Amino acid sequence: TDEFQIISFLNCNPKLLIFLELFCLNKFKQLHYKKSYGVKLKYKDPILFIEYMIFGNYYKNHKKYDLALAYYLESVENIKQHSINIAPFNSLYKNISEIYEILGDKTKQKEYENLYINKENQIAEERSKSMDYALNVIIDDEENKYKTHKRKKNTWISAGVLFLILILITFYYFLRKNLKHKETLITAVNSTLQEKEEIISKKTIETEELQLKVNDTYNEVIELAKKNDTQFYTRFQEIYPFFQDKLLEYSPGLRTSELILCAYTFLGFSIKDIAEYTSKSINTVRNRKQNLRKKFIIPTEQDMGIWLRDLTNKK
Repeated sequence: TDEFQIISFLNCNPKLLIFLELFCLNKFKQLHYKKSYGVKLKYKDPILFIEYMIFGNYYKNHKKYDLALAYYLESVENIKQHSINIAPFNSLYKNISEIYEILGDKTKQKEYENLYINKENQIAEERSKSMDYALNVIIDDEENKYKTHKRKKNTWISAGVLFLILILITFYYFLRKNLKHKETLITAVNSTLQEKEEIISKKTIETEELQLKVNDTYNEVIELAKKNDTQFYTRFQEIYPFFQDKLLEYSPGLRTSELILCAYTFLGFSIKDIAEYTSKSINTVRNRKQNLRKKFIIPTEQDMGIWLRDLTNKK
């Protein structure tokens, strides 16, 4: 019915009920309370503590303390019967304590005052626990975020260090490979140099031995030349096999005496020495050399001995 809907709406809006208690007519309030209470009884609603509390407030405001106390106690009993959390309605204990104080019952007043205080402390403690729990949740969440961030940071650092190590290992590998290659090249070069040194050493020994032989042979030829020995020119040709061929190639028709004079000049003997060793006059030797210079077309400023050696050494 319409009345039931109005009563249900008012019961669901306690602030509106307070407004009605403060500003509306007593008759309207009484009508509402009675209707609400009657409807709940009609539909056998066992939870009546709100109505009892409202009736208690009503009679307390009208200084009908006995009735107010009775309804307050009924409200408390109804809450206990249905295991309803009294914390939101803890003011019941305070109201009961105040009425007992007015009625002069100090024991009951103290009892309900303690109940009120204990419940308030319990509420405060639970609120504190809730706040602590919320703070702990926030702190745990922040710690988890920090740990996650730190773990990610450490992961990135570890990855960076690992990457750096890999780069260093790769660099070391290529460096070592390069060094090994260089060592191989150096070893090969050293081996080649050693072989060349051995060859040079052998050549040097051979050259020295040959030089000794040449020196001995040269000295032998010089001695034969000084003695004007008939074996001089033969031995000279053995030592300088290309000498005669070069001269004849340059000037065909040379006589043996002219070739012998060229040999003396080639060996570095002066006109005076040649004249002495061959028992000829200096003028004779000079004239013959002059004739040879003309045949060979040797410039005046050119030394004939040097010219002969250059000619013979040409390949």
